[in-house]
Amino acid sequence: MEIATGISDDYVYRMTISKPYTKARERLKAGQVLILDGGVSTELERRGIPMFDELWSGRVALDREEAIIDVHRTYIDASADLLLLEMMSIPARMTAMFDALRDIQLPVWCGLSAVRDAQNTIRSWHETTTAFSEIVELAAQQGFDALGIMHTSAELIDDALPVIRNRYQGPMMAYPDSGYLEMPHWRFVDTITPQRFAEFAHEWRRAGAQIIGGCCGLGPEHIGAIADMKSR
Repeated sequence: MEIATGISDDYVYRMTISKPYTKARERLKAGQVLILDGGVSTELERRGIPMFDELWSGRVALDREEAIIDVHRTYIDASADLLLLEMMSIPARMTAMFDALRDIQLPVWCGLSAVRDAQNTIRSWHETTTAFSEIVELAAQQGFDALGIMHTSAELIDDALPVIRNRYQGPMMAYPDSGYLEMPHWRFVDTITPQRFAEFAHEWRRAGAQIIGGCCGLGPEHIGAIADMKSR
């Protein structure tokens, strides 16, 4: 499958030269797909690890380190290339974060989050008075190595990707959530099936996304369902 990606050498070659990242960089430059991992906190809960009212999964890092390691190993086995800035959606906070990272000598990938309002307009996830296009514009000015949409309904992503592509010519990524958080638990309600997730993933690929994975509510079985995309 041949897809025009529009990725410039400038974006690709500013990535780190470490061996694992070099391989990922070469795959992106060749127009291929990278697979991300899925949700970690929600996968821990799905496995029966206790959550906490104020900390959600934060306590697990202290009490059950082996469980976190096992989840990451499972994602690697499921074919994830990479284990990022996430849920960027409030302009004031985004600006502060971007300023803090301005001199960092590492590749930075930025994930934006969005919702639809009552008029079917795509808005910022945390600040619905802000248009999605506004946060895309702000992020696109930073020259990130990859930019995309995450922790967002799968049904919305296909409409959001063209908004990103119109303002950004580097690699795009997409990784949705499914279900919702009701502290201290993630509610696996109407969670997308691995098969339906794979169907969406192929739509996102056709829209130009090269980095595809899952966020909260999606697990290794979802990542495994799109493993074949790495060879396309």
